[in-house]
Amino acid sequence: MAETEDLTQDLSENSLKAMYFNTAVIGTLSFIAAYVIVYIAYSAITGFFGIFFDMELKWFYYHLKVTPAEEWMWSKKRIIVIYTSGPLASLGIALFSRILYATVLKHRDNVLRNIVFWTYFHGIGFFFGNAIVGVLMNLSDLLDTNRGFGLTFFFMGLSNNWQIFLSAISIIGMVLIGLLSYQFAIKTSVSRRLFKGGPKFRLRFLLNATTIPWFVGSLFILGLQYPNYGVYYTMYFPVIGLMMVPMLSLYNLRVSSTSVKTDRTSQVRPRLSLIITAISLILFYRVVLGFGLNFNTLQEQGIEIPKNEFEEVKTEEKPTLNNNR
Repeated sequence: MAETEDLTQDLSENSLKAMYFNTAVIGTLSFIAAYVIVYIAYSAITGFFGIFFDMELKWFYYHLKVTPAEEWMWSKKRIIVIYTSGPLASLGIALFSRILYATVLKHRDNVLRNIVFWTYFHGIGFFFGNAIVGVLMNLSDLLDTNRGFGLTFFFMGLSNNWQIFLSAISIIGMVLIGLLSYQFAIKTSVSRRLFKGGPKFRLRFLLNATTIPWFVGSLFILGLQYPNYGVYYTMYFPVIGLMMVPMLSLYNLRVSSTSVKTDRTSQVRPRLSLIITAISLILFYRVVLGFGLNFNTLQEQGIEIPKNEFEEVKTEEKPTLNNNR
């Protein structure tokens, strides 16, 4: 109770409300910015391997359309490599974000640390979360829908039982990562001082630092996607709640004072740099990718691509990838 009394003596009720509000605003902006960053990296790596295999690319904010220049180029191995590269890249981004925090940003700018946390969060989500979504779409037999990571499992020839098993592993993985990310979320928040109070303060802190940014940020991004909603990316947002809910459930868990250092100031406000960064990423995501970016094949650039050992996919196994609905 001493911690709670000290906190209420230092800050008035209006100051507390302002800190909670600004924490939620900064967290939401960071959530949105991090999502666009990971989505760009995810799509760019997928597109790189598509171009490497001489595919035509049309990149939109709601879908990356991959089309083979010639039928013989559309093979199982190529599809597996292309649609596995993005999720693996996002997992790499998550690991890099965690290392970056531990080695460089641990005692640096609060806002930058918060963006790093949400980049880590989305990096995990784009790997495990999209695996779950892809399996659900495979089991629903949505062949005419963009299934992303699900195409990897489909063309690996995995049975439904194996896909369900992998999905269960992904669910367990996200829940465990959510539990293990509890302290990481606290340490990267812009208002860690609020965590020093009792359970009531810790619950409000976690709600404003994690849950509200996830909920509001997800609704905002879904609003940006209107009217081109794709099942693959729409289902992503509720699925990543598998990490959020376990994190929130630990609000009553005490963390040692030495592991969570108190902010030196009670001034927690969105920085202009964060606002400009978020707006710039949003404009690129919705405006530039709204018009779409086209990438020509290597053959169209005059570079001949010889046939290789990749086997052809039988006609009846080819999904229709150009319809994002």
